[in-house]
Amino acid sequence: MNGEHPNSPTVPTTETANSEAEEHFQNPVSQVMFRAGLLAARESLARFVEQGGDTATAASIRANWWPALCPDPGKPRRLKWDEVANGGEEGLWTAKPLTAEQEALPQALIFLLQICGHKLEEYEP
Repeated sequence: MNGEHPNSPTVPTTETANSEAEEHFQNPVSQVMFRAGLLAARESLARFVEQGGDTATAASIRANWWPALCPDPGKPRRLKWDEVANGGEEGLWTAKPLTAEQEALPQALIFLLQICGHKLEEYEP
């Protein structure tokens, strides 16, 4: 028992959490979540500056990206059906391969909604 209470909950190890997360992504979870964190931080900072009335600086924050990492994927958002699948309107569909940037977009949106308290309608067209 190693000094643990017999009814204490088990805490997942990093390896377990990573392997479970890997099942949900086409790309390595570290690549997806790193990009998601960058996207969420960029958008959160831009919104903070924008609230103070400095829309030019907010736009500049949104325009800056790390091009050596990947092309700028844009603002956090849900993915569109035609970005993730071929077909499916009336019949069979096949999944499209996604880049780590594409997979990061909805994850960044989740960060902003859950952690920063943003509202979904602020991100929907």
